[in-house]
Amino acid sequence: MIIPWFCFSQQKDFQIWSSLSLEKEVTKKISATFEEEIRFSDNVSRLKKFYSELGVGYKLSKKFDLSVSYRYITQYKTDYSVSPRFYYIMALSWGDKFGRFKIKVRGKYMIKGSRLVTEETMINPMLYYRNLVEVMYNIPKAPLNPFLSYELFVPLNNPYGVFIDGHRTTLGVDLKINKKNTATVYFRNDREANVENPLNAFIFGFGYKLDIN
Repeated sequence: MIIPWFCFSQQKDFQIWSSLSLEKEVTKKISATFEEEIRFSDNVSRLKKFYSELGVGYKLSKKFDLSVSYRYITQYKTDYSVSPRFYYIMALSWGDKFGRFKIKVRGKYMIKGSRLVTEETMINPMLYYRNLVEVMYNIPKAPLNPFLSYELFVPLNNPYGVFIDGHRTTLGVDLKINKKNTATVYFRNDREANVENPLNAFIFGFGYKLDIN
């Protein structure tokens, strides 16, 4: 593993992320998903990006799931010009219950591309691996499921080598309104690493998931 040498001058930011996702069961093993998310940055003074993601999931077994998806991103620069980007995503997840605890591990491979090649997107497309570990707890006699997760980001085709360039820690709670509706509130810390002028972002997020079966 090679770690590039940069002069680190950390930047801090407060952001708000909000998302809406839909899920449809096609068969007992196949499901379709659609998600929209919008993000505000620069202490919530500027629209940073919004994206649409369409995916298909396949239940390999009781514990393993496989999914593929396509994400189209409209990203705004500081001068409000638009930088369109996209992801091709494949993820393999494992999950199991231990009493009232549920543990989830997910590996995600992503191909990140940009239609406009700039200095920021010279490696086009960029190959990424992301690994997530999440622990969730079901509170007895309550529709609340608090969770804690950690995710790391690894670029696979960076010319400097293979190294971790981001960490994401999330503390949140799922509120199960009924069988078809779930709301999520979370606090998140996104930290860039091994890059010049790394961003340390503190995020408040809200998500809503609707089962349309």
